[in-house]
Formats: sequence, structure tokens, C-alpha cells
Amino acid sequence: MQLVGYFAVPVAFWFCVYAAVVMFYGGWKRDRRFVVSGSRALHAATAFTVIAAFALYYSLFTHDFSIDYVARYSDRELPLFYLISAFWAGHPGSLFLWGVELALMVSLLTWLHRNDWDRGAIPYTLGTAAICLAFFLGVSGFLSNPFLQYADGFAPLDGQGMNPLLQDPGMFFHPPTLFTGYAAWTIPFAYAVGALIAKELDDRWIRSTRLWAMFAWTTLTIGVALGAWWSYKELGWGGYWAWDPVENASIMPWLIGTAYIHSIMVQERRKMFKIWNFSLVTLAFATCIFGTFLTRSDVLSSLHTFGKTDATVWFLYALIALTFISMALIAWRYPLLRSENSLRSLASKEASFALNNVVLLLMLAVVFVGTMFPVITGLTMGTKISVDVVFFNSVIAPLALIILVGMGVGPLLAWQATSLGGLKRNLFWPAIMAVVTAVGLLIAGHRPWMSLLSIVLCVLTLVCILQEFWRGIWAARLSGRGVLESVLWLFSRNQRRYGGYLTHLGVVLLFIGLTGSELHMREQEFMLKYGESATMEPYSFRRGDIRERVMRNFTLDEADLEVRRGGDLVGVFTPSQSRYSNRKDQVFSEVALYYTLAEDVYVIYGGESADGAAYFKIILRPLVSWLWFGSIVMVLGAIIAMVPLSPRGYDKIWWKTRSEP
Repeated sequence: MQLVGYFAVPVAFWFCVYAAVVMFYGGWKRDRRFVVSGSRALHAATAFTVIAAFALYYSLFTHDFSIDYVARYSDRELPLFYLISAFWAGHPGSLFLWGVELALMVSLLTWLHRNDWDRGAIPYTLGTAAICLAFFLGVSGFLSNPFLQYADGFAPLDGQGMNPLLQDPGMFFHPPTLFTGYAAWTIPFAYAVGALIAKELDDRWIRSTRLWAMFAWTTLTIGVALGAWWSYKELGWGGYWAWDPVENASIMPWLIGTAYIHSIMVQERRKMFKIWNFSLVTLAFATCIFGTFLTRSDVLSSLHTFGKTDATVWFLYALIALTFISMALIAWRYPLLRSENSLRSLASKEASFALNNVVLLLMLAVVFVGTMFPVITGLTMGTKISVDVVFFNSVIAPLALIILVGMGVGPLLAWQATSLGGLKRNLFWPAIMAVVTAVGLLIAGHRPWMSLLSIVLCVLTLVCILQEFWRGIWAARLSGRGVLESVLWLFSRNQRRYGGYLTHLGVVLLFIGLTGSELHMREQEFMLKYGESATMEPYSFRRGDIRERVMRNFTLDEADLEVRRGGDLVGVFTPSQSRYSNRKDQVFSEVALYYTLAEDVYVIYGGESADGAAYFKIILRPLVSWLWFGSIVMVLGAIIAMVPLSPRGYDKIWWKTRSEP
């Protein structure tokens, strides 16, 4: 199987190169035969890519340690669950995973447009997608092939095994979903390039990209949330987001994708923001490439990086080429990209979407500059200087609060212009509830001020969103529908609108979780001997036994810690330290977590000293569960906005309207 995989990837690459050439030629000459031939080549490329993926899995499952990648990232003791995730545990496999996912998407795109070969932009769209796929398959086939032999044909008896930090359910699902989001942004980018080349600059390409962009945004949301969840429960530091360079790399396309999904509404409704939309979709794809470059270079140090490889410089070349070609195409078609309408009032939906774009781009700029600051200072001052979490939080937080308010107030605005009286009526109850909340918190002595401001704005936005739901449900109730029937009717009647509101509701829950967990966190350290107790209001902790447990491929040193709240037993926690058979010189912390809606109790065990005292670190993080719940609601809202719930919605999805003039 090693030879099958080794040659299948380069063969898929050459199929993509052929497809790109004949697609562009067929589009230029308007010759359907070349486009059809290119589509068949893309399906063939996908077939060979999938064959190579099966070959790699076969090698992992059969423990073929003659393959260097299998020997480096798996061993005979690795459980099947993590043997599956060994596919993307290292640099070559993770890049190949991206290529596999992109190949499947490109093949799906080709099949969906099987009746559209004569449409001017489609050959260029598919040709652009073929070039992008060829790049990733070329990297996997020639620069970072996961099927290289181990030491000139020598096969060790066992492999080195997977990094223990990756042996967690969060890391089983986190990389594939994140890479799916990265790969999916290729398709909107390809549509944009095709539209620019073919001069199809109306909103047809917008309709074509919407579902792909929503899918990319949704999978990125899942991937980022899973990464935060993994970091929180596995790394043993008590946090979930540290503004690490690779964390930042994953959030950048998410920010731009958020701006793009909102911005295309203006072009659909008011024929505005054309340059915005072409620029945003290009920037979303470019940040995906940039993030991959960061992960696979030695430009910045991070827990998540794979280190510098032969492929690193090619991602930099790809980023430069992508930027230059995109800017050239937009400049070429600039006279045709002027808006058909103008902004008439600052109190309008168009203005709110413009503000949304500006603020999200400012957030992107802050993240980019903060991430690359060591590189910037290294080039200008000769010394690398890093910025800390305080910088990111202090600059991002005010911008994020502007977005929060916009989510509540924006939907209350009308297109073109909003009357002052209408705005006052719509904001009356949200403003009243926000003022009542602020007064109540001040009377209760709530501090700090940033927490108070955040909670008040969360209440304002929450009431705005619930008010919109209530109005829709009330209108349905007046027509004789029941409450549940009214809710279902509401979503089926306008999925994009109310699915978006549900996503906004999830973001509000996310803000509540961030406010509580970041601004009201408490932590304390204890050294406890057997039977000793410690107090951290409202909890008390009593140390029990410490024992060793031998598992399949690791050993646990567990410490019992009895936890009570107000005298009532919460449970016996068992934080531990683990030593894996393939990493015997390293100790990994396995935290004990107690989840509630109000707060999390987070217990870290740091080992036992010579005098028998054990080290414990207790962290109380209020409202952390609201982060995970809010993420779920965000994803649910996005899915509702994407998937048709009625024949009326099905008739509006893009492939049903692809041939419209």
C-alpha cells in the first residue's frame, strides 16, 4: 500500500494541472468539450486522492512501520479511536487531510455544475478550484509525502506513538473540522475569481457562494470551539484561549467570514458593497493560507506548530501570488464594481453592515499585528518583542462590544433610512431592561466596570433579539397557530433571518460566558497532606489517598480530593498526572472538572513532595459552560440558516437558481 499511496497523490496532482489548463482554455474559447474533459479530470483527481487516503489508513491500521509517518505518529498500543486521528497528527498527514477534503469539495462543486458548462464564469471557477487543489496535492505529493519510507526500507518493531496531548476527543474532532472550514473557503474564492474573469459581477456569484461561505463559517466555529474546549480540559492551565499565534491564525478567517456573510446581504438587497465582497472573500481564503504558513514555519513559536518544513516557503509563495492576482483582478474590473446605490442614512441597515465590516477588519488588524509583532520588531529593532494577553484583551474587548450592540440594534434598522420614531419604539423595552440591569448591578456593588458594561450590553442585545422573535410568534398566533407551530412556521418562513437571530443569541451567551470566566475568575494554590483541608469560599477541600493506576499505554498518579459546598458533598475529585509509555520522561496533567451553569471548579494536581504534601491548584471560573452552550446555539442557528426546512426554502438555494440570467 505504500507504493499505491506514494504514487496516487502525484497522479492526482497532474490530473488537477490538466483540469486547470483545459478549464481555462475551454472558458476562453467557449468550447464545452474542454470543460467536460476538465471536469472528468477533477473527478479522477478526487478518486486518486481518496485511494491514497485509504492507503494511509490501511498502513496505520496494519502498523506498517516501514512508512516513516506511521512510525512517527502511531504505535501498537495506540487505541483505535486515536489510531484514526493519527492520520492528521503530523505535518504531512494534516496537509494531506486538507487536500482530501478539498478534493471532495471540488468534485462536489463540479458535479453540481454538470449542466452549467456553458455559463461564462463556471469554467474559470472550476479552473481556479483545480489550481488550489493542485497546490495542496503538489505539496503532499512532492514536498511532504506521508508515504515516504522509514530509513531506506528499515521497519522498526514499534512506532514512536502519538503525542499524549493529542490523545483526547477534542483533538480527534478539532483539526478535521478546522481544516474543513479552511478548505471550504476555497470554493467562494474560486467563484469570485470566476466572476471577475467572466465579468459576471451581479449577485449570481453571491448566491453561489452563500451556502459554501456559511458552511465554511460553521465548521470554523465548531473547530475553534472544540480547540478551546480541548485547551481548557486537557492542557491543565485553567484557560481556553491564550491568543497563541496558531489560535489567532484560526480566528482570522472566522472574523473575515463573519464580515463577508453579513456584507453579501447588502449586495443582494441594495446592489452595494461589490468591492467589499470580492475583497472579503479573497481575504478569508488568504488568511487560511497564512494560518497554514504560520503553523508550518519557525517564524513564531507555539504549542501548536509543526515546525519548519520544506513546504513552508511554498505557502509563502502561494500567499504572495494569491494577493497579487486578486488585487490585479479587482483593479482590472474596478470600473464595473461600482455600487448601483449609495448610502442614504447612517440610521440604516446598510450603515450598520458597513460598521460591522470596519470593526471586524479592525479586529483582524489587531490580531494580525499582535501575532506578528515579534517578527515586526525583529526586523525593525533587531530584537523580537511579544505582546501578551493583556494587549489583545484590552484592544479586542471594546471592538467586540461594538459588534455585540450592533447585533441587537442592527436588525431593528430599516433599509435606506430608519425613522426616529420607529427606532425609539423598537429600542424602548431593550433600553428599559438595560437600565434596570445597570441600576441593579450598581446597587449590588458589581465590579469591575468592564464586566458591568458587558452584562448591560448583553441584556440590551438579548432583549432586542427576543423582541424580534416575540413579534414574529405573536403574528403567527394571531392567525390561529399554536405556540410550537408558530415557532416552526417562523423559522420555515424566513430561515436566513431567524437562523441568524438564533446565531446572534448564541453570541450573546458566549459574551456572558466570557465576561464571567475572564473577569471574575479566582484561583488559589494549596499544599495538603493526607486528611488536611483547605477552604476557598464557598467550597472546602479535603485531601484523600494518592494511588497509581496502570492503563493500556499510560500510568496515572491519581489524588482524591473531597469537595464540599456549604457543608454538602459535591463529590470526590480525582485530578492526576499521567506518564505515557512513549513519553516516559514527560508528565502530563489530567485535571478534574466540575461543570455547572453558575461556575466550574477546576482542580490541578501537581504531584507529591518528599514530606507527603500534595500540590493542588484550584480555579473557580464562573459561567464557563455558557461558552460551550453559546457555541452550540451559534452553530444551530447557522445550520437552520443553511438547510432548507420547507419547499419554499429549497427553491431558493443556489443550485436551483444557477442558470438564471
